[in-house]
Amino acid sequence: MEILAAMCVFSKEGHDFTMDTLEHFRVLEHLRYRFYFLVQELREAETDGIRSAFLVLINCIINSEETLEQRVLLREEFTGTVSPQLMHFWLEVQFASMSAMQRVCMTV
Repeated sequence: MEILAAMCVFSKEGHDFTMDTLEHFRVLEHLRYRFYFLVQELREAETDGIRSAFLVLINCIINSEETLEQRVLLREEFTGTVSPQLMHFWLEVQFASMSAMQRVCMTV
């Protein structure tokens, strides 16, 4: 997961490869959603370290998109796959990773 996350961050080709890999796996396994596998693994993770690694990958996939519109579409695709409990956990991790200034801006 760390390698895929790094590939997403460091190059457009790496991001495209990661997205193609998820799409290939979705088709191969007859899954409905591209992020279904990641969400299932996140849901079944036994440790916070594993959960964090999946969240890092998901964040890198979303945040490495070139345009805001593309990021929003991927975020919506991801959130459509996630249970409310996992979404709460994801938002907690997002909030915890923000700087104090970012937190202030969110609460205003």
